[in-house]
Amino acid sequence: HLNAHKTIRNYINCKKQLFKNVKDDGYSILNVDDLYFDEFKSIAKGKILTYGKKESTLQIVDFKEKINMTYIIFKYKNKLYHISSPLLGEYNIYNLCAAILSLIALNYKMDDIIKKINLINIPKGRFEILNFNQNYKIILDYAHNSDAFAKIFKYVSIVKKNKIITVTGSAGGRYKDKRAIMGKIALDNSDLVIFTMDDPRCEDVNDIIDDLIKISNKTNYIRIIDREKAINYALSIARKNDMVLILGKGRDNYMAIGNEYLPYNDYEVIKKYFTK
Repeated sequence: HLNAHKTIRNYINCKKQLFKNVKDDGYSILNVDDLYFDEFKSIAKGKILTYGKKESTLQIVDFKEKINMTYIIFKYKNKLYHISSPLLGEYNIYNLCAAILSLIALNYKMDDIIKKINLINIPKGRFEILNFNQNYKIILDYAHNSDAFAKIFKYVSIVKKNKIITVTGSAGGRYKDKRAIMGKIALDNSDLVIFTMDDPRCEDVNDIIDDLIKISNKTNYIRIIDREKAINYALSIARKNDMVLILGKGRDNYMAIGNEYLPYNDYEVIKKYFTK
């Protein structure tokens, strides 16, 4: 959320207001692994529940990440729980912990919660693995800032079997300062990056791409301005066990060009490629 808050201190101070406003009979649910845990704990109201890899109310004992499942061992009240979660990435383990403790605070039983976890439906467009019977992986995601990029590439670096091909861009008319870091993360962690449009609005797409590449000395990229052509190219060059990441728009159903919102959808482009 630094796009809005600008500095981490602004963000922390804003978030602290939420915990200061918790009622005395309410709950504050905190991540013990967070750099600012002690600061939040010192001002949090109500009963404090904690989660993380360190000793906590709900402790992450161990986990293994696979391409379509995360296997986790939690400890709660000195009992171990072995869980299969369809939510991918280490950050989603932490999100899951927060959700579990929220349910416990609402008087749900741990055993009942655990039974439901492997039934979770992954939101469309959020690290969505697409299957058109191809022999490589296609992952569709809304990621459009450096934090989201860092988390996604951390995960794919663990589960990848071959090359990573990334299709991405950056929105025009806003948050220009995030672009260079985003581009560097993509270039450092991909075998090939295809830079393309992503809601350019009134900016020139080539100017946006220039911002994306300006702090990297890597040359493992090409420019294909038309997003549909960029995706089609990525799919055409992918080989067995490669991973194609299509980032930025998820399941959005428009492309913002100039002052217009034109019909466009990444998923439909991918589907069309395999059904044409």
